[in-house]
Amino acid sequence: MKTLSICKGNQPDVFHTQKIKDNLFSYVFSLLLGGIITILLFFFSSNPVSPKDVKHELLEISLDEMKRRYGDVITENNIDKISSTELEAGADKSIILSGSTKINENIYRWVSIFERMPPSVFDKLVGRTGFFNLASLTSYEAPYFNSLLVDKIEVIDFDGDGISEVHIRLQSIWADSTSVGPLILSKKDDSKWNLNTLPLISNAINSPLKIPKMGGRRPYNYFGMVGEEDPKPKPLIELKQLGISEESWTLNHNGEEQNFSTLRNGGDYIFRNHTVKGYAQIQTLSFFIDGGAVLGPHYAVVNMFKLGEDGIETDELWNWEYPMYSTRPLRLSEIDMDSILKAGIMSHTVGDVFYGYTEFEKIRVQK
Repeated sequence: MKTLSICKGNQPDVFHTQKIKDNLFSYVFSLLLGGIITILLFFFSSNPVSPKDVKHELLEISLDEMKRRYGDVITENNIDKISSTELEAGADKSIILSGSTKINENIYRWVSIFERMPPSVFDKLVGRTGFFNLASLTSYEAPYFNSLLVDKIEVIDFDGDGISEVHIRLQSIWADSTSVGPLILSKKDDSKWNLNTLPLISNAINSPLKIPKMGGRRPYNYFGMVGEEDPKPKPLIELKQLGISEESWTLNHNGEEQNFSTLRNGGDYIFRNHTVKGYAQIQTLSFFIDGGAVLGPHYAVVNMFKLGEDGIETDELWNWEYPMYSTRPLRLSEIDMDSILKAGIMSHTVGDVFYGYTEFEKIRVQK
């Protein structure tokens, strides 16, 4: 009876000890399981960190969008240019990539813009920033290997509003000449990337003008010297009937098709700022298809455009919206674009007063 009594007396201690062991095991197991789950979640949801891994991930995201647009049989792909070397996961800058790919044996090129995403709840818990989101992708088909190459990517604040635009310079290399043209990506308050491209010069020179009241001032129709033995300048109506050495293309910008043009056979463009008003301009030089040898002198025309609210449009405060034509066939080296720029401003100026589009707008020119 005593032995039985002793056993009964120790039973609560045994149960208590076992319960502590069970609770301790459960606690340790929960910690281990939680740690394993956290590690797995961090591993499978972690963002690339090294420049190489980030670059690869951004390429994959861009290619997924290209597959959606053009087909899923990709045989070749590569990144041609990147605008930023700051590829660490902590970088705050947008990243701009351009690349080429072959889909169903057709060559396509693309320009993608990535922006930093806000950190997710889990990102905040582990103390890391969010990854990059595809904010814009512009793509187009290139008919040949050396056509519509991305020659340059640069970030410029054209209008000085503190918000930078992205300038993509495209270049095609043909057997007898080259052609160039800009793509300008801008982002304003609507948080969407808008695409601005040059209009066809052949359309621009034949578009009706506003014909403002010039108050005795007039635009300059021609540029270039004419010698005594040179023929008179070709009438404007004859020049406008000639074709412009340019090309028209189609691209896909964020799901919407849009036309753009490039200038061929020595044609080019220059970014300017209006010397009186201060806004951004694009001065273009185009050559006519006038029957001369491809690499020889040709009749030329200079147009001035501005970056307006509705994209690239003719600048009415340069030469009263009129283009200027060459007096005779010229080579590229014979054309002084700076002098032509100044002449277009002088057409609005009398003394030290600049006359704007309306007859009442008169601005003192700073000397």
